[in-house]
Amino acid sequence: LKVHAICCDITREADVCMLADQIIEKFGRLDVAINAAGQPLMAAIAKTDKAMLDRSLAVHLKGPFWFIKHMARVMDKGRGGSIMTI
Repeated sequence: LKVHAICCDITREADVCMLADQIIEKFGRLDVAINAAGQPLMAAIAKTDKAMLDRSLAVHLKGPFWFIKHMARVMDKGRGGSIMTI
């Protein structure tokens, strides 16, 4: 198997868009994309502030949205592909 891992900040749509473009530029196609981004929220609700909640939502909600949007955009529509979010 030829597997390549490339890191980006999944909370920033521009970074995920650039990642998708780099994949196509370097490899010409994308068959499988795996999002394994996650971040634990290690505080009681009473001690969770807005910044902590915003970061958690960015990683666990917005990030997967940007990832799926841009990986699907560059997948070969005729061949399809798989996008996994863990």
